[in-house]
This record gives sequence, C-alpha cells and structure tokens, in this order.
Amino acid sequence: MTTDLILDVRLKLYGSELDTKRRIAVEVCEQDETAPSDNRQLLAIIEKAIVGCADAEDGGTVVLNKMLTILDTDSNDVGKLEDSPDSSETNAVLGSKSQGTIGFRKDFKFNGRIAEGQSSDSTSYISFMRQVQAALKKGYAELEIIDGVIRAIQPSCKLRGYLEGRESLNLATLQKIIRTFYKERSSTELYQLLCNLVQEKRETPQDFIYRALDLRQKIIFASRESTFAYDAALVEEQFKHAIATGLRDDQLRTEVQPLLKIYASDEELVQGLMEAHQQLEERRGKISEGRNVKSVSAEHEDNTLVNAVQALRIELNEIKESMGRQDHSNRGQKIIKEREGAGSGYDPHSSARRRRNACKECVENNVQRCFHCFHCGSAEHYKAYCPTRQFGQGRKQQGNGMGSLKGAQ
Repeated sequence: MTTDLILDVRLKLYGSELDTKRRIAVEVCEQDETAPSDNRQLLAIIEKAIVGCADAEDGGTVVLNKMLTILDTDSNDVGKLEDSPDSSETNAVLGSKSQGTIGFRKDFKFNGRIAEGQSSDSTSYISFMRQVQAALKKGYAELEIIDGVIRAIQPSCKLRGYLEGRESLNLATLQKIIRTFYKERSSTELYQLLCNLVQEKRETPQDFIYRALDLRQKIIFASRESTFAYDAALVEEQFKHAIATGLRDDQLRTEVQPLLKIYASDEELVQGLMEAHQQLEERRGKISEGRNVKSVSAEHEDNTLVNAVQALRIELNEIKESMGRQDHSNRGQKIIKEREGAGSGYDPHSSARRRRNACKECVENNVQRCFHCFHCGSAEHYKAYCPTRQFGQGRKQQGNGMGSLKGAQ
C-alpha cells in the first residue's frame, strides 16, 4: 500500500507546478516561509521526506496522503481554470499565476518544423494539433502558442510571412489556416477511405493496423473542426469492420474477428493481432517442414519404383532377344530339313516353300544362285523379258532384243 502511495505522489509531483511543490515543502515537510524557490531544491526536500516515510510507524501513510491532497487540489484548480468559458481570462489568470509565483517560465517551443513538402523534420497535422492541445493543458496562453507555431514555420515559406503580418490572429483561426496548408482531407473523405481500407500486397498486418488507427484518429480530429461531425462510436464500428474485412490473410482474419468484439484498448488489439500472426506463421512453418519430409520420402519411393521399372524393362528386352534368336534358329533348322527331305516332285511354288528367286531346275538341284529365267529356265534372257509370258507385241520384241543382247554378251 505504501509503495503505491509513493508511486502516485512521485507521478503527480514531477508534473505539478512550482508553487505546489513549495506548498508541500512548507505544509508537509515543515519548512518555513523562506523555503527555496528553486525546483531542484524543493524536489530534494520532498524526496527526503518521502524516503523518511519508510522509517515511520504507519509507513508514512499520513504524510503521503497530505501530499496527494495538495497535489489533487492544485490540479483541480488548474483544470477548472482551463475549462472556463472565457479562454482569454483563463490564460491571463494562468499567466499571472506563473509569472507572479514562479518568477520565470520557458517559452512554448513547437517540436519539429512546418514546411512545404516532405522533409525529415517536418511534422504532420496530427502532431501539430496534439502539441497545441498539450500546450493549452500546461497553461500556455494562446499568444505564446501562436508565436511558437509561427517560429516553427520554415522561414522561406510564404505562410510565415502572411501570419507574421496578420493582426488579431487567434488560435482557432490559426488551426484552420494550418489545416488548409497541410491540405488535410475532410472528415467525409477520410471516412470514405476508412470504408474502403484494405491491406496492400507488400504491407504487413502490423503496418496495416497502424494505418487504420491513424486514419481513425484523423477522422476524429477532422470531425471536431468541421460542421459535419462523425460520432466516435460510429467511427469505431467502421474501424472494426475495416480491420475484419481488409486483412488479406483469410486465416488471420478469422483469428482476429473474435478479438475485435472484446478488445478494450488499441494496445490490446495490436498485441492480439501480432500474437495471432506469429502463431499462424509458426504453424505454417511446421506444416511446410512436414510437407518437405513427406516430399523427400515420396521422391525416394518414386526413385525406387523407377529403378524397378527400368530393371523389368531390361529383363523383358533380354527375354525378347533370346526368343528372337531361338525363333531364328528354329526357322533355319526347319529350312534345312525341308531342303534335305524334298523329293523329285518338289514344287518350288508350293505353300510349304515359295522360292521365287530360282528356276525349277536350280531349285531341284539345290543351286544357291540361279542365272536362268525363273519362268522358262532359259539362259538367254531374264524372267522380265521371257517371250513365253503373255505380254504385248512390243514387249515381246523388246524381250527378244534383250535376250539376244544377253546371248551376245
């Protein structure tokens, strides 16, 4: 319990005003009216009192509660002044309070630079609005904020010359001018972009969710400054719908949909999305490794089957070759037997032995090469020019001539 009180005191103490620290030093730490006005000295005194609470019998609960009461009271007073309807009076009160009590105060400094185009140190419109709102909460007057913003504009920019020469410029008008300078879209255009939001091909889910969050915040900021304002609940529902339908991965979209109904903050949504994405990638990695193992085993089985088929083909070819050699040998033996067993009445044109490359006499005498006419057995001509065959007269004369020419040879 004491540790929680100490944390609360320290969190509120370092964000409080200097007069609040001085009041704690006087009322709680028992300092006299001449307490130092330096911020570091006051923090050292209060820290010493906080550390001494550990040695107290009650754990310093009474002292810590007094400090919290003073811190809460002063912060409520500042909040009431900020929420007053007349902002000029509020800023005047805060300015007089800071100037009279503190003695000095840092001028408002705008972080970044307002410039044309995209540069490394140029700020966005959202950053501009946030810094302005933070400055108002810290008690800076509108004139201080306006001067800080004008100093942050690039000197070569024409906008700076225009603002420096303009009189009676208030903060609301400055915000409208800066919004026009940044060429920010209207709330209706931004809401239409949110409705059509989809993840790009090379965009990660984390980048997509941050882009959707940024677009949602832009719609809320634009709605505050435009006449047509979108309700925050409506924008939130459309944001959920855009996330549920804009993710490219079907499995990840299925995992995120239950989360969109129960998440309480943007941090929970981003964390849940990243956890679901990491688990999905891990599961896919395991499945791909299993597929690789199966493909290797299947490839090994395929190689074994191919080798077996090739071996069978080789054996089949060997069997065919042996059968062909055996059939050829059987045919030779059959021809020899037919020639040996042929009698005087052997017909060379019979179905058993159709030898058409010899005359009848050569076939009967088993002459290997015959130079006679295969038709009539004459040695004067060939079968194609045999005169005994039934051809035309011209063919017979040609045959006779060829026959006589063969005889002359």
